Amino acid sequence: MIEIKNLSELKKIELDILRSFHAFCKENSLKYYLAYGTLLGAVRHGGFIPWDDDIDVVMPRPDYERFIKEYKNDIYQVYDLSKKGYFYPFAKLCDSRTVLIEDTVVKSKMGVYIDIFPMDGVPDDYKVQNAKIKRLVRLQQHKYSSFSRKRSLIKKILLPIVKILLLPVSCQRLGKRMTAEAKKYSYGATDLVGCVCEDVCSKAFFKKSVVEPLGEIEFEGYTFCAPSDIHTYLTVNYGDYMKLPPIEQQNSKHNFKAYWI
Repeated sequence: MIEIKNLSELKKIELDILRSFHAFCKENSLKYYLAYGTLLGAVRHGGFIPWDDDIDVVMPRPDYERFIKEYKNDIYQVYDLSKKGYFYPFAKLCDSRTVLIEDTVVKSKMGVYIDIFPMDGVPDDYKVQNAKIKRLVRLQQHKYSSFSRKRSLIKKILLPIVKILLLPVSCQRLGKRMTAEAKKYSYGATDLVGCVCEDVCSKAFFKKSVVEPLGEIEFEGYTFCAPSDIHTYLTVNYGDYMKLPPIEQQNSKHNFKAYWI
């Protein structure tokens, strides 16, 4: 295998995946939009955040499920909870010509990917639902976290104990429970919507009018779908989103190595 050491090369692979995803969605009338750091990068930098190394998109749950069922490509493969060993409550679209090794105890053979998050309806008492999903997320994180990561002494002592207690429960089972909880409220049945399937996404909820009707935005020289009210979307997620973070925070939060097969 040949290691992909150049960040620009990694971003090029991810951009090609996104372009394939966009083309399929357009051809099949599926809704999606750039989200999180990807949308922020499009607005603030015209593309990738310079120190970022991933791409995030969001789809309403009905479109998300159609995409997973219908997408076919010789190079790019969809990974979701229907795949043996996959445990995240959202999908990844991976380049099968590559392999990506993350620093977790759960090893997979996925390639370089983009993340695809489903968006669900959010109830008025969302804090109750949110708390349930957060507990499941924490349990799953304890399951797949690597001992090699930097932790406090107390966490280093407690982690092995927690892992032993969680042995009877698989990461995939926890992921399916998160999905079941997220799907309790359909996308079209509530005033609020959000990505409630995963802890990192479950902090920002907003009215559906912030997302639809979809708009467009340029990212790395190509046009992709975006929320209708980008300013509100980014403000809800990041506050003063045009302000750059401190220099010490301008680094990737991922820990992996990627290779060409």
